Amino acid sequence: MARRLLTVAGAVVATLLCGVIAVVLAGGSCGCTLSTGRSVSVLSDAWSISMLSSADAATIHTDGSQIVVAPTQLKVDGQLWGAIDAAAKSVEVTVKDGNIQFVADGRLVPRMPR
Repeated sequence: MARRLLTVAGAVVATLLCGVIAVVLAGGSCGCTLSTGRSVSVLSDAWSISMLSSADAATIHTDGSQIVVAPTQLKVDGQLWGAIDAAAKSVEVTVKDGNIQFVADGRLVPRMPR
């Protein structure tokens, strides 16, 4: 009986530890719809993520970076990263392992040369 309880207790502890690890590695997401009708969504593996929106732009803080989705520009830490069409209805931002990727209306946005 004691051995069975120990096994069950061990399985519960292992499950809890795996759950905590999954939460830590999973990151988070957030999104908004700007007054222009553009939706902006973010998926990040960082510990924290926040988003502020104005009428036509969204500012994202995650993984130690500030990302701005403006009407025609994408900026990372104040530097121009790429260009998007002003008519783009959706912008998806993915931050994984310190790398940032943008997709506008289902198409990968290429990074501008520095």
